[in-house]
Amino acid sequence: MLEPRWDEQEFARLKQAQLNRIQQAEANPDVVASDIYNKLLYGPEHIMAKSLRGTKESLSAISLDDLKAYYQANFSPSVASYHLVGMVDREGILEALQPLAQNWQAKTISTPTYTAKAPLSTSALYFVDVPGAKQSVIRIGRLADMSKPENYIAANVVNYHLGAGSGGLLFRILREEKGYTYGAYSGFSRYVQAPGSFTASSSVQSNVTKEAVETFKTILEQYGENYGEAELEKTKQALLRQDARAYETPYQKLSVLHTISTFNMPKDYMQRNQSLIRNMDLQNSKALIRQYMNPSQMVFLVVGDAQSQLSRMSELGLGKPIVLDRNGAPAPAQKAHTPEAGKKAN
Repeated sequence: MLEPRWDEQEFARLKQAQLNRIQQAEANPDVVASDIYNKLLYGPEHIMAKSLRGTKESLSAISLDDLKAYYQANFSPSVASYHLVGMVDREGILEALQPLAQNWQAKTISTPTYTAKAPLSTSALYFVDVPGAKQSVIRIGRLADMSKPENYIAANVVNYHLGAGSGGLLFRILREEKGYTYGAYSGFSRYVQAPGSFTASSSVQSNVTKEAVETFKTILEQYGENYGEAELEKTKQALLRQDARAYETPYQKLSVLHTISTFNMPKDYMQRNQSLIRNMDLQNSKALIRQYMNPSQMVFLVVGDAQSQLSRMSELGLGKPIVLDRNGAPAPAQKAHTPEAGKKAN
């Protein structure tokens, strides 16, 4: 770690390999959907809207000197954490790390801050054209404040019945009942320095794009009303069973340590989580559903074949679809269009 090998040939090879991955990603509708969805949620200049892949332009501009400068400015034990799992003793590990502690000097690291867009007060429908696509990729969601651990745990409780797996409503209705897709899911994400989000997603057959989005919308609209004590109790039992088996392997234990250090959690956070799950009540569950799973305040994004599907999107009651290019910018004929204008157009 302290003596990196700054090899020009290896750098050129890795750079070219990453450029190839970027080119492949540009042709992948799922990747396009994820990238644009993050821009719509957070705003195009937010760090969460910037793909870790980079762009052809940004990667081409990076030199080996840039890597050296970044290493000198940001590679520090001040922002590092050590996680070890196995048959090891604390004193032995500390002794082994002593040379590293002596030679790796701490320094102040400056971390930029970013302001996310305010959550939508109304829904907005976006469409990205992938000519001839046989499937349409759907992303539906909004920002959600997951900064408090109890919010994240409670949010996962109310999401479980909706879309946490193959037993969720989205999967059962969109795949098993209607046959639109191989899978449909939803979930909450959380981050250290950015708002979290709620997302429901699927890839569906192109010819049922409108019907699939309509089904998503209906399920979300009815979810809070139909969510009752039976669903909550079943969820509690399932999550507590999962929790009991979630920390058996070394990698699972390593994940626990990572969560503790990343989110500054107390060492007994697993026991606290179990207590939170047991004490969840229906009133709080329904309040969370209203707050974070209301489709009238969500982004609806469809990536698919515009020639066969775009005109049908206006029938969804979400306003006129806003057409974007594959970078998330308004398509030429759409530059004056806004979500509010789309609502008025209908």
